[in-house]
Amino acid sequence: MSLKHLDSFFRLPDNLKLFIIALIACNLAVSNYHCNEKNTNAECPVEYEVIPGKNYPLIGKWKFIGFENPLTKAIEYPPCGNNQTFIILTDSLCNRPEKEIFYYPFIFQGRALINSFLGSFTKDDEGKIKFSETIRSHISGTPEIDRFQNQFHEALKTADKYEINDNLLQIFFDEGRHNMLFVSQSDTIMF
Repeated sequence: MSLKHLDSFFRLPDNLKLFIIALIACNLAVSNYHCNEKNTNAECPVEYEVIPGKNYPLIGKWKFIGFENPLTKAIEYPPCGNNQTFIILTDSLCNRPEKEIFYYPFIFQGRALINSFLGSFTKDDEGKIKFSETIRSHISGTPEIDRFQNQFHEALKTADKYEINDNLLQIFFDEGRHNMLFVSQSDTIMF
């Protein structure tokens, strides 16, 4: 983290600084990341079950399954580890500082394997979605983990559309050539 970023952090209101520190501390406390020493390049398929017939709301916790090619349905799974990647989308309109990451009306937060993140997003009823840049912790992992986390954040930053079918969320990026595939989770803690 550069001194410029630190200076920006210390200018935030005390309640937001406390929230960010608590979010990072909470994720570090529950983090149990272990690299698979024998196979550090391995992708680990995420187990999930499709629950047909019920379309879930966008607001909630979504566990990341992988990057999907919409044409072939091939999935690129995250690197192996004990931590999951997830995003919590909220409809929170709480007061927040006038910073670029809070440009959009709603808040999102989550974890990408070993690092927490926070930002804002906007959506409409036609399935359009846009995410801000993210504030994120910077715990270094293996090169594969760091590459995955950068790819995850770049996909969010360039996302433009979403679809929910049954309990699956697809967030499209790269002009619709790829999507992030998520499954709904019921253990959501909303802020």
